[in-house]
Amino acid sequence: MDKVIVTGGAGFIGSHLVDKLIAENFDVSVIDNLTTGKKENVNRRARFFKADIRAKTIPRLINKIKPQYIFHLAAQASVPVSLAKPLFDAEVNVLGSINVLEAAKATRIKKFIFVSTGGAIYGDASLIPTPETEPAKPLSPYGEAKLTIERYLEFYQERFGLPYIVLRLANVYGPRQDASWESGVISIFIRQLLEKKILSVHGDGKQTRDFVYVDDLAAALLLALKHGRGIYNIGTGIETSVIDLVRILGNIAGYPPKVQYTKARGMEDVRFSALSASLAKRELGWQPKFSLAQGLAETYKWFEETKS
Repeated sequence: MDKVIVTGGAGFIGSHLVDKLIAENFDVSVIDNLTTGKKENVNRRARFFKADIRAKTIPRLINKIKPQYIFHLAAQASVPVSLAKPLFDAEVNVLGSINVLEAAKATRIKKFIFVSTGGAIYGDASLIPTPETEPAKPLSPYGEAKLTIERYLEFYQERFGLPYIVLRLANVYGPRQDASWESGVISIFIRQLLEKKILSVHGDGKQTRDFVYVDDLAAALLLALKHGRGIYNIGTGIETSVIDLVRILGNIAGYPPKVQYTKARGMEDVRFSALSASLAKRELGWQPKFSLAQGLAETYKWFEETKS
């Protein structure tokens, strides 16, 4: 039975991945400092270690586990936080990631799977859906940090023979997403709908995003363990405006929500975004199974059943 470590495995995406790995009979260890993750998200069949990826104890812990694979999801994942606290963002997303990489190098793992970002790396791309061949134009420290680790991975492979794969994600949504974080616009809207509140939309609402359901992403991560090398986009390739998102959610909720338009975000906010995942389809055998309407219905149902 292969051993797998998932950093950030108590989080929204990480916990769904852990569930899939457990179902596939992997021996799973989760490393998470519970800053944003929740212990109750962690599958009971996984071992849990409360630890920060920046800690000096991380190399010793990883060496003790001796995994064959490492999924690195732990991160500071907020663009606004990265703008307000760039040093903190770099400490977690750059230095913390290198700390994990050093341990992976020493342990001689079979593969390092890194969860990166699509929109924050490509910025305002000239081609949409955006393929991996488009130049990187990060508009935030968060995007710069993710791109930096991608380049470190290339270095570690060339210098130390560390096999790796990078998944650049579109906007992920689904059950367990924290509605208090700015990146989870869908979870925020659903909470507001359930509480009959006015939905707050930044700018004119015509900005677009590529929304991918978390179960589809977890399937992509599982495929990345077995196939592929290098960088792959994971998204639907479909642009959805915030206004259209509000309309679809209103249909699911059964009533037209009231919307309040607020000041647009700064220059760091990408205007239009969607990722081409044709390379992932061709080389990983992955494509999304959930339409946006299906995924939103499943997500709304989960929030409805778990609301306090």
